[in-house]
Parts: sequence; structure tokens; C-alpha cells
Amino acid sequence: MHPRRPDHGLIHCAICARAVDPVRAPLVRAVGADLFALCSEGCARRFDRGERAEPEEKRESTRTSRVASFAARFPEADIPFSPLITAGIAFLLSPFSERTPSLAAFAALLITISALDLLIRVLSVKLPRPGLALASLGVLLYAIYAHAQLDVVGWKGLIGASVASLTVSGRLILWIHVNHPLEVSLEQLGRDDKLKRSTMQLRDAPRGRLAKITRLSRALVLIGLAASGVLAALALFLHRADAATGLHTIAAILLALPLLAPPSLSERALLEGTLALLRRGTHFTSPLAFERLGQSSHAVFQLHGTLTQRKPELVGIHALEGEDPRAILKAAGIAESAAPTHPLSLATREACSREKISLGSARRARAIVGQGILAIDNEGEEIIVGNRSLLLEEGVSIALAESIAESVEARGDTAVFVAIGKRIRGVLAFHYAIREGAPESIAALTDLDVDATIISGDHRMAAAELARQLGVRHLRAEIGGDAREEELRRLEESASPIVIIEHREASSSLIAASDGGPLTMLIGARPEEDEAAILVESSSPESAAEAWRLAKGLRNSIVRAGLVIALIGIPNLIFAAFFDLPPFATAVVALGVELFAHQTGGEHAIAAQLSGTSYKTSERPT
Repeated sequence: MHPRRPDHGLIHCAICARAVDPVRAPLVRAVGADLFALCSEGCARRFDRGERAEPEEKRESTRTSRVASFAARFPEADIPFSPLITAGIAFLLSPFSERTPSLAAFAALLITISALDLLIRVLSVKLPRPGLALASLGVLLYAIYAHAQLDVVGWKGLIGASVASLTVSGRLILWIHVNHPLEVSLEQLGRDDKLKRSTMQLRDAPRGRLAKITRLSRALVLIGLAASGVLAALALFLHRADAATGLHTIAAILLALPLLAPPSLSERALLEGTLALLRRGTHFTSPLAFERLGQSSHAVFQLHGTLTQRKPELVGIHALEGEDPRAILKAAGIAESAAPTHPLSLATREACSREKISLGSARRARAIVGQGILAIDNEGEEIIVGNRSLLLEEGVSIALAESIAESVEARGDTAVFVAIGKRIRGVLAFHYAIREGAPESIAALTDLDVDATIISGDHRMAAAELARQLGVRHLRAEIGGDAREEELRRLEESASPIVIIEHREASSSLIAASDGGPLTMLIGARPEEDEAAILVESSSPESAAEAWRLAKGLRNSIVRAGLVIALIGIPNLIFAAFFDLPPFATAVVALGVELFAHQTGGEHAIAAQLSGTSYKTSERPT
């Protein structure tokens, strides 16, 4: 090394974990106070989409051996190479065993050792024991049959038994290959204090919060075990006069069922999906919430604060003829002191500050939720600031200002009437800017066949214009206070299941108004503080569409793979029981079904779904 060249060691690319010189990294991204080195433009694009590599998963750049690289991915996993080796040796010896009894016995012994090795491993570690244990027994019976019938089936029987052993070993390795990294990811994320709560909720979800597909898959495994037992007993009964044929059929039955596929489809796939989104800042309280999101096809939005910015801007003071706009603004500012944190109050008082209008104090100020404010100023004048219903209830005619309010609302702005001394004086126009990414998120949900409904307390004309700009077809306007709970109940009855989506900054909470039945998603949330089924750290509504897209895509993949299991796995068992299929053939079919199921909803499939978003994805905030 050059004596003047600084040596800071090597760091790893934030995406592919390749070793990079930190001083001479081709690309660097800054997120908050953190700098991330990237080794190529491709990794930079993946980084910008929100992908990240966990530090503990980074591989050393000096690894060259494929076997060493494969084994290094699972430092704590017991990769069963020994069953593969013993079965592989038996496979090589089998063609020469027909004329050499001792060689045939040795090959059968190797297959038996391989089967017992598999059985011991399955029973000693946390694996789907029933399916693999039965398959190991099937290999053992196949080896006994092949050796006992050597003079009838010849070396081909030993070849078939060794292939069956290799297949079952492959099924075990496949399970470890896809599940051990998942367990490592859970452990790594659990060490992050910010993510610890979420990972514990996913790992230790009680039975009542497990996904229904998980409970169904476990039931299917039990049903499959029972079916295998019944068919094996039936085969034993039907072939009681021919023990060899019965042994052959039972081995085929035990090797036929792809019993690893259902848990792979449900538990692993759902957990992979929730972890993928967790890395991007979307927290699920349980796998059930992720499953329900994939099943839902109706989103209900709180308008202001979620699809629009929380705080509006005062864009117009429309005074009636002969009235002073500054006096109207001052009266509104005095009255709004009764609700100092309300978005309209903040906007009004900011406008007074810009206009350098000094505000006195209000007496007997009273805020009426969803309608407005009643107050009395220092001169004893009664001030009413609010919507139509409040002024009419207080006996104030708004006929002179109605046309002004309608023109304001036609632009999508909120019209607030101001009356002083029981006489209407003018209308204030407030503009709610649409939140960045809101129209794109609605469009993305529409592409997913998800209907969106807005619930708003605004006048119908103003809310309808905002809904048009956002691309939302369904609107429930002029609904505030206790009426929201009843409206949500009606929506549940007509479009269940529904998902309530609101921002943490929303001016009023639909989640609080719900009865706990709908699925709830809070955007801009603080997972350590807020409570909802789905918590999204990002402030962009696009994150909701991203989570929904993955949940629906994963659910569709699970359905497709479930059909493969039903259309191939079950007939494979039936043919094994009644049509005298070779056991190695049923074992190969079972491996194929499990391989397909493992790929469905796996890490790479989920990454492909997330990278295929057609709208700008939101980065997890730092």
C-alpha cells in the first residue's frame, strides 16, 4: 500500500454486501446523518427503492468456493450433507450390485443409514417433523423392499431407493435453505430496539392472531397425515397376501405427500412479506393483519390530514358589501382562540399575524365539534364562526353569503361563515393542499381493484371537488362527530372487509370512531407510541398502497400455489396408493411441488413484487 494512502478498512455495499473501499466507493447515498456506500448503479437503484442489506448478512468478498459460500449462509444450521453423500454413493454402486450380493447389501445399507440419518435429524431439530419423518420411513421401507426383491427388480430397485433418499434429503435442505435465513432475519431485526416490538409481535403471535391460512395449512398437514395412515393401512390390508407389493405401495404413499408445502405457503410466506415491509418502515401487529390486508378490497380515508395536508391556508376573505375584511378576520381570530390547536384556528391566527392584526381575548368562547365556535369579544359583540348548520341554529341568515360560499366550495376550498352581532359579515376560504403522493396512491389502489371511499365533515361540494382531484369515486360528505361510527358500520355491512387509512396528523380520527372491526392503518406513525393494526412510519400515503400491493400479490401467489398442491400433490398420493407408482417417482413429484411452494412468496419473489411498483416508493424515514 502506498504510504500516503489512508487505510480505513473495507465496508460493505448497502445492497449486495460486496466489500467496498469507503474512500473510493463508486457511489454514496446520504440518509439523514448516515452514509451508505454502493458498488454500482444497479445497487443504487435498488437502494433508492428502499432495499437494504442487513449488516449480519454481509458476505466476505474473498469467498470463491460455491460450496463454502452456500454453507457460510447458514452458520448455525445443520445442513444434512451426510444423507446426500451416503445416498449418492449408493446410487453410484447400485448399477453394479445385481451380480454382487455383498455390493447390493452394502448399497441397501447405505440407503438405510441415509434414511435413519434423516429421521434422527428431523426428530432432533425444529423441522416439520410429520412430513419428513414419514418420508424418511418411506425411504427405509423402499430400501428393505429393493434388497429383498433384488432378484425380481434388480439393481433398478436400489437406484430408485437411492433416488428417493436423495429426494428426501433435498426436501430437508430446501426447508433449511429458505427458513434458516428467515429465522436469522427475525433475530437480527429483534436486536434493533426500534424494531424489537414488531418482531416480537410477529414471532410470538398468539393463536387468535395467527393468519387463517396458517391455521388451515396446519389442519391440512394433519389431514394429510391421517390420509397417509389410512391409505397405508388399506394397502397393507389389500396386499396382505403379498408382503413385498404392500411394502412397495406403503413406501410410495409415505413419499408422496408434499407436507412441507402448506406451512411454507402460509407461515413462511406471510412472515417473509411482513418482514420485507418491516425493513421499509411498515409494522404489522400480527400475520393476521397482513393476511386481512391482502383479502380487503375497500379503503376508507379520512380526508383532511391524510389525503390533504393537515393545516390549511387562508386564501381568501370574502366580505359582504360594506364590510371590512380586516374586521372579519380579527373577529374570526378572536373566536378561534377557543380551539387553539384546530387546523382552521392555526391558519386563521397565522393570517392575523401576517396582517399584523392584534387579537383581544374572547369571553365565554365555546367550540362545537364539527360545526364551529361561539364567542363574545371585549366589546360585547357575539361572534359566530362556523358552517351553515351552526349559523342557522343560532338564528343567523346566510342567504347573502350563500353564493360566495358555493363559489369557494366549487374550487374544493372550505368555506367558513363569520357572523358578528347576529348578522352575517363574510366568508373565509381555506385551501387544503393535497398531500404529495396521494393521487398516485389512489391510482395504485385502483389498479389493485381496491375501491376508495372518503369520509369528510366538509360540505359536499368542496369534498366532491377534492375527491375528483384525488381520483376517489366514493364520497361520504357532511359526516362528522358520532355520525362517523354509524357510517363506518354501514360501509362494513356493504363492503366488508374494509381498511381504515388515516394519517397520524388527521384532523379527526376514523380509527377512534370505529368499533374495532375494520382493519386499521396509521400513516406517519410512531410504532413505539401509536396503536393500530398496521403502522407506517413514512408520511406518504403511497406506503399504504405499497403494503397493500404486496399483501394482495402474495395472497394471489398463495392461492395459485395452493391449487398446484391440490391438483398435483393430492392426485400423487392417490396414484401412489391405487396405481402402483414407483416410490421414487412419487418422491420426485412431492419435491417438485414443495420447490414450487417455497418459491412462491419467497424472499426473491417478494423483492420482485416490491421492485415492480409503478409509482414512487417511499423510503423508510431515519
